[in-house]
Amino acid sequence: MCEGTEYWIELDNDNQALRQIIDDNGDIEISCKTDCLAEGAVLLDELDGNIEIIEKEVFETKWKDSLLDMRKEWEQKKGEYRVGSPVIGNLKYFYPQGAVIQLEGIQGICTDKLPSSLVVGTQLQCIVTGYDEVNFWIILTLR
Repeated sequence: MCEGTEYWIELDNDNQALRQIIDDNGDIEISCKTDCLAEGAVLLDELDGNIEIIEKEVFETKWKDSLLDMRKEWEQKKGEYRVGSPVIGNLKYFYPQGAVIQLEGIQGICTDKLPSSLVVGTQLQCIVTGYDEVNFWIILTLR
């Protein structure tokens, strides 16, 4: 861990990371925009540095603050990607929430069971089914 770098990680009951914020001296990365989510079960006793368990509300505040400058763009993208619209995107990576798919200028999440033969970069045809207001993702289903 770099001096001054803080990692904020939301874990599920199995210690799988769901959301992550990396604050590197004010330079913020968030897992809903970049592939910075911890992989596999996070073993707290094996982490270096100081560990502080925080209340969910504290994490939510940090998360929302990290997304503030993206709110205007998010609202614009929802207007561009209307529910029911067909879209084409490329598979970026897999998260516990589903497959992250890169669309034009924004990411989507597909929770459909995808064929195991799919590899990162595969082009997918999808339908917009909704909006993930927590992660600013377009919710997709395969066509």
